[in-house]
Amino acid sequence: MIRHDRSLRKAGWLATVAMVAAALFAPATASAHTPVVSLSCDRDHVPMLSINLTAYQNDNQHPNKNSVKASIDGSSVLDKTFFGQSFAKTISAGSPSVGHAAVVDVYAFDDPHGDHGWTKTFNLTVGACQTPSQSPSPTPTPTDPPTPTPTLAPTPTPTLAPTPTPTLAPTPTPTLAPTPTPTLAPTPTPTLAPVPPTFETTCEAITVSGVTEGWQFIVEPGDLLLTDGQTALAPGDYTYGLRFMGQDITSGTFTIEACATPTPQPVIVHFLKEVEGGTAQPTDFVMHLTGESSFSGVSGDTVEIPAGTYVLSEDQLPNYFSEFGGGCYQNVAPESLRVAAQVEPVADPSVTFNAGEEWTCGFRNTFVEPTTSPTDPVQSESISPSPTSTPSGSVLNETGTPQITPPPTDTVGSTGTTPGEGWRLLLLVGAGMTAAFLAVTPSKRRARR
Repeated sequence: MIRHDRSLRKAGWLATVAMVAAALFAPATASAHTPVVSLSCDRDHVPMLSINLTAYQNDNQHPNKNSVKASIDGSSVLDKTFFGQSFAKTISAGSPSVGHAAVVDVYAFDDPHGDHGWTKTFNLTVGACQTPSQSPSPTPTPTDPPTPTPTLAPTPTPTLAPTPTPTLAPTPTPTLAPTPTPTLAPTPTPTLAPVPPTFETTCEAITVSGVTEGWQFIVEPGDLLLTDGQTALAPGDYTYGLRFMGQDITSGTFTIEACATPTPQPVIVHFLKEVEGGTAQPTDFVMHLTGESSFSGVSGDTVEIPAGTYVLSEDQLPNYFSEFGGGCYQNVAPESLRVAAQVEPVADPSVTFNAGEEWTCGFRNTFVEPTTSPTDPVQSESISPSPTSTPSGSVLNETGTPQITPPPTDTVGSTGTTPGEGWRLLLLVGAGMTAAFLAVTPSKRRARR
């Protein structure tokens, strides 16, 4: 039993030394991936699972993408754990009086199928690290049988020398060589990769963030060195490069789009007509706004026009006069407006509309009965002149204060004569000439007599 215990201890020691020697003297691969995994008895005769993974790949595109997991006797002792360049851990395997089996799965992102041996499954076993101690049976001291005393005839009895008891050499207690403690390679401190800057583009601009110490964000063309914040750029295609501590890290391209031109808001104009007398209806009168373009409508119509300066006018009907004028009023609802602002005309007949404004424009016309022609051509009759319309118009600004605008030609009120008035004048002139002729003719006749 002692010999068996010695054999187990010696085997465990030799396995540990072999694994450490293999880890220290094995030639490194081109990528320097170094996995050292062992299941052995430590100096206190306790079974331990040791995992030491060094020099694995870790870069900006694949940070902490390597992984390791382990189980002992079918039970997980290390869940799947991601690491960067290195990983180290020592785990107790359990009872030292029985053997154990461990499985360690190592995955390297740059060898996903294990073609290079960096992604690998380790199947490990170890025997019992301790056995029940047994006390050795003491070596019995041999006892020689007594020598018989011969009976001699009267021969004197000889005195025999005592037979010495043989002294057995003590059994030497074997001295066990101490189990060497494996020297684990120091776990290197992982170097964290610097976080690169980021950016986003909008119309005619780029916004960069995360340009910390050591980083440079370079844009071509123009050799622009950008810092955190927004930078205006003309529309077009660009190339960028990221540099850390003077070393080029990555590069790419981006496109800057042109900003859309906002569509100007139109001016909303409501046409309004008020008629007093006669048989004409408000919709019988066509009104006009004339500027760079012309827009027309009747009472109740609404038009949308570009901002600008316009002149308001209307098509008049016979015997209708803009006695109370007309004009344009801002921010006044058509249903609450009476075009009856009796104001004086001004020299400038134009109205200026700004984008997004709302106006009401219109006239108030009055019907005038035509004058009856005299029936007696000799009778002198006082002819009352036709009503003279006073052109007037106004524009109310946003504060409600009237702003005077004159009516355009036959626009915001006309003062000329109508066709009916012309005929009346011709009739009066003809009647006067006839009366004068009749008065002169009898005088000549009397003179001849």
